[in-house]
Amino acid sequence: MPPKRPPGAAAPSTKSSSNSAKTAATRGGKAVSSSTRGPAAVHTCKAAVSGPASSRGAAAGRGGTTGTGVRGRGAGAARGGGAPVRGRGAASSTRGGKATVGTGRGASKAAPTVAASKPAKKAWTKEDDAARILQTNTRRILAQRQLAVLKLKKQQYLDEMQKIEREAWRQIMMKEKKEAEELMQKEAEERRKRKEELNRQKRMLEAAFDGDMEEIVKLFKEVEAVAKEEAKTKSKDSLSGQQLKSYIQSRQMKLADCEDANKNTPLSEAAAGGSTDIIRYLMAYCPDLNSKGAFGRTPLYRAAFAGHLETAKILLELGGDPRIHADDGAKPEQVASQDAVRDLFVNWDLATTETALSNLSLEKEKREKLMSELKEAETKRLTDSVAEAEHEHKRWQKELKKAYQELEKRISEHDKLLAEGRTDMKEVTIQVTCSVPACIAM
Repeated sequence: MPPKRPPGAAAPSTKSSSNSAKTAATRGGKAVSSSTRGPAAVHTCKAAVSGPASSRGAAAGRGGTTGTGVRGRGAGAARGGGAPVRGRGAASSTRGGKATVGTGRGASKAAPTVAASKPAKKAWTKEDDAARILQTNTRRILAQRQLAVLKLKKQQYLDEMQKIEREAWRQIMMKEKKEAEELMQKEAEERRKRKEELNRQKRMLEAAFDGDMEEIVKLFKEVEAVAKEEAKTKSKDSLSGQQLKSYIQSRQMKLADCEDANKNTPLSEAAAGGSTDIIRYLMAYCPDLNSKGAFGRTPLYRAAFAGHLETAKILLELGGDPRIHADDGAKPEQVASQDAVRDLFVNWDLATTETALSNLSLEKEKREKLMSELKEAETKRLTDSVAEAEHEHKRWQKELKKAYQELEKRISEHDKLLAEGRTDMKEVTIQVTCSVPACIAM
């Protein structure tokens, strides 16, 4: 037993105690302890211990106590082979062969432990397994429901887009069908007008040969009505009185100078039929008095061949030229079937014919000038119509381009929102998509 410390005596300092103690070290992986000299309470300093006994500043008391498995800072082992202890600034002593642990004034302060103790791992139970299975199945069911909803929305969207595409194609097809029908109606109307015009020409030629003045007057009135209707249809702005009158005259002149399959005019038919009244009436529309028909025969030639004296005389006075021969080389004088008609040609003064031809030339120039003015007016009308159509086409091209750009923009926005999982802009996109084909159809 060490000597007892007298009452009131100071406790030995930590520094002197630590100087008198020897630190433990490991060699070859085994802990080696050293004995202490001094009091039973041992204060240890920092020492590095490797191997199984990895503690700092572990000291063994007198008696060769082994410090294996001691962890901590400032932990001391008791004399007499006490068990290893863990603690902070703890001093150990033995009394009667038993190790006691305590803290007191002489215990040195130590740093906190390096590694905190880990809580024990909870054992996996059947209840946990059942909860995991329940949660997994629940999440799977919810995901399947959400997937079904998303698939339904996607299918609805695809159906809506398909419906819109079908509607757009239907409108395009309806537009093309309408244009085709309008073209067919226009062609049918032109064929009808052409047929009516040919019918009028046929009636004019027959009435001229038969001397039917009433039918001829009726035909010219019909042409006047048709010309007025065409003038209203072709021109948006109403023609002035002089322009409308000139247009009507041009259409009537065209009827008066029409030809059959043999290039015979109504004047030639009237001459062959001996209808002097019709010849005078037709001359108001400036027909070609010396036109050649079948076999190169003029109206004067046909009147002389038919023996119509009065008709031949009227034709000579109006400017019929007796010097023009037919394709066979014969002149009107040579083919005259009546002596009176032949005498008329023999005694006829050609100076009168020259004067009449000069008048006819002036009338022809006047007629050509009128036709030129009408052509210029028609050309100007067509040019203005084309310019207006081009302007309208450019305007609609701009509108169409703008509509397509808006459509592409909305589709891109919609696809982007769908990629982000948002469907709040679906109705806006569908509305714009529906409005574009309507804009295109206009």
